[in-house]
Amino acid sequence: MSEFITGLNHLALKVPDLEKATWYFKTVLQCSVNFWREDELLVTLGTDLIVLKKTDLPISPEDSILHHYGFMAQKSELVDKLYLRVKDFGFSIWKVPYDRSDGRGFYFYDPFGNLVEYFWLK
Repeated sequence: MSEFITGLNHLALKVPDLEKATWYFKTVLQCSVNFWREDELLVTLGTDLIVLKKTDLPISPEDSILHHYGFMAQKSELVDKLYLRVKDFGFSIWKVPYDRSDGRGFYFYDPFGNLVEYFWLK
């Protein structure tokens, strides 16, 4: 463990549509979402945050510095449950649920083209 870093306080993502971001995090992922400033949202994940910042610039996966972001599941069964949920909402799946040496996971694209990992660790 680092003497200097004890966890991730927040991750900031640029999004072109705050309404769509609110829908995605609140409705699809069932997270707490609050307006922070007129052009930013806060998504609360336990003690961690995702800050969503409004941008007018187009975002493409090829131009993004972010490779992917990930969320951790509490139980293995939740991987398959969220997979079915995001599939029902019509999100593009990059990799279906699979068992890996350290647990189970899958990947999908959020509404803005960012790759998202959802995984459970043994």
